[in-house]
Amino acid sequence: MIQEDLDLLAVQTPTVGAVVEGALIAPAFAPLSRSVWLMPSSAEHQRRLTHRSGSTGIHHGLLYGHRLITEQLSGTAASVINVDGQTIAETLAAVETALGPALDELPVAQTISERRATIRYGNHSLTDQLRFKIDNGQADPTQPESRGFFDCECGRPGCTATIRLRPIDAIRLTDREPGAIHAEKHPDS
Repeated sequence: MIQEDLDLLAVQTPTVGAVVEGALIAPAFAPLSRSVWLMPSSAEHQRRLTHRSGSTGIHHGLLYGHRLITEQLSGTAASVINVDGQTIAETLAAVETALGPALDELPVAQTISERRATIRYGNHSLTDQLRFKIDNGQADPTQPESRGFFDCECGRPGCTATIRLRPIDAIRLTDREPGAIHAEKHPDS
């Protein structure tokens, strides 16, 4: 499904860049000249999975997927950034360096309205995934434990605030105009 999504995105919006995140994004899914893989070491990957789940009973499929992608990246011209111990700022700087020429060719959201629309695109993609889970009985839209993180749509440059919303609230808000998902407090205020 990921390959079809990327192919469709390239056809529908060829001048827009996309950041694809996931444990099983294989090198065959994207052009190597415009792609970068953020990869923790195997030990760091296992540590993060344990921390995230609160248990040492890690789903072995996730460990296998990491190993598989690491093997597929080995010996290719793919840009791989080891993220062990990196801050978010260091990781962003490394991505910008690796993708500099490709990023320079893409349009930039200049106004608050353009930034809100860009952020909304991502938030709307998340609610599409939630709708799918709800429709297939994999999530209860009203339960607090089903909440997910969404990006603040204030449109302010540099805003990194996130909002945790129940699926039903996220869907309701993304049906409104961009800017409806807004953090009460911003980390930089």
